[in-house]
Amino acid sequence: MDIRDPSLSASAGLLRDVQIPELLWQLHELGRTGCLKVQHGEVVKQLWLKNGDPVFARSNQHSDRLTDRLLARGLITRGQYDAAQQLIAGATGKRIGELMIDAGLIHPRELEESLSEHLLRMLDSMFLWQEGRWEFEADVVSAEPITLHVPTAAIIMGGARHRIPLRRLWEAVGATDQKPLLAPVDRDDAGRAALTAE
Repeated sequence: MDIRDPSLSASAGLLRDVQIPELLWQLHELGRTGCLKVQHGEVVKQLWLKNGDPVFARSNQHSDRLTDRLLARGLITRGQYDAAQQLIAGATGKRIGELMIDAGLIHPRELEESLSEHLLRMLDSMFLWQEGRWEFEADVVSAEPITLHVPTAAIIMGGARHRIPLRRLWEAVGATDQKPLLAPVDRDDAGRAALTAE
């Protein structure tokens, strides 16, 4: 199926035919809303988009757990981590971030910053996948209260910077005499900072 056809409710394909950054850019350019599900071996990651921009991601991989990321960044102690695991075990419908805020284990601002970094790392880890399958289901909306607010171009460039050979990047971008130009929506301070951050 062709992802470029907005009349289709679902599209699917193989990663050997299209890499994640290219697929993500196509969805962005088309302004698609829905859920991109990518499977690489036993690993399954889902990415929700709104008008072509990633807003939330989920993974079945243990290394993609938010609590592990918070512990690694030093935002929670080992005791708080253990308390969070107990909250997860007894959870009844609430997301771990909400549970941790309610329990006083983390401040909302710290959670939002950490979640943004966490989602970016999850996306970044998919950029080198060349084997597996992808599927896009249109018009599926994320119900998550905290979402990602990073320009798609910044996500792709961040992931591509040291991982995709320069020749392949130029093939994807086009002629080497082109000069990148930020879209008006990305010309604010947040967009520029995201594109230039190391």
